[in-house]
Order: sequence, then C-alpha cells, then structure tokens
Amino acid sequence: MMGVTGVLSRISELQTQLGITPAAQQSTVNGTSFAASLASATGGAEARGYLLIAVYCLGLGLPFLLIALGARWAVRATDWVRRHGRQVQIFGGVLLMIVGILLVTGVWGDLMGWLRNELTGEVKLPL
Repeated sequence: MMGVTGVLSRISELQTQLGITPAAQQSTVNGTSFAASLASATGGAEARGYLLIAVYCLGLGLPFLLIALGARWAVRATDWVRRHGRQVQIFGGVLLMIVGILLVTGVWGDLMGWLRNELTGEVKLPL
C-alpha cells in the first residue's frame, strides 16, 4: 500500500509526463512555423514576415481566449448532457453496436460508397 507521499509523487510524475508529451510533439510543429516566420521577417520581406508572426501569435492565443470567453456558455450547454448522462451512454453504445454490425456485414462500406457518390458525384476537381 502506498502512502500519501507515494501517491502525491506518482501524481506529480503523471502530470509531468502528460505535460511533456504534448509539448514535445507541438514544439516540432510550432517551432518550424515560427522559425519560417522569423526567417521571412529578416530575409528582405519584412512586412510579410511581421504579418506571418502576427497571424502565428493569433493562432496560438486566440483558441485560449475563445475557450475562456465561452467557458460559462459551455458549462450551461453541457448541463443537459450531465443530467442525462446514462441515456447518452446507452444511445452511444447502441450506435457503436449498429456500426460494428454494419462493418462486419460489409454494409458500412456500401453505405459510405453510396454516400460519397451522392455527395461528390458531380464535383469536378480542378487538377
């Protein structure tokens, strides 16, 4: 049996792992985008580079601002789901079983093929 300090230590390790993993993954994506923006800002196209940096900063910060502004609405909007949680779980389980049966029988592929043709049958790609 783990003591309180052991549990707290394990929680701290888990939080560190959960924080480091997404950060390491995102640093490769965000780092290269920001480096390209900085290179553009110093390579003769300053106005374009500054615009790219501004858009980059908006892209990083805007989702957090929108989440902060929409947090109260989201709590109210998900209140119905919380009150009817069991029914939502049952409905989701039934849907999963239906999709599983359709996948096993091969009907799902036929249905998706029909849907793809109906939605994109008249679309002509410009290439």
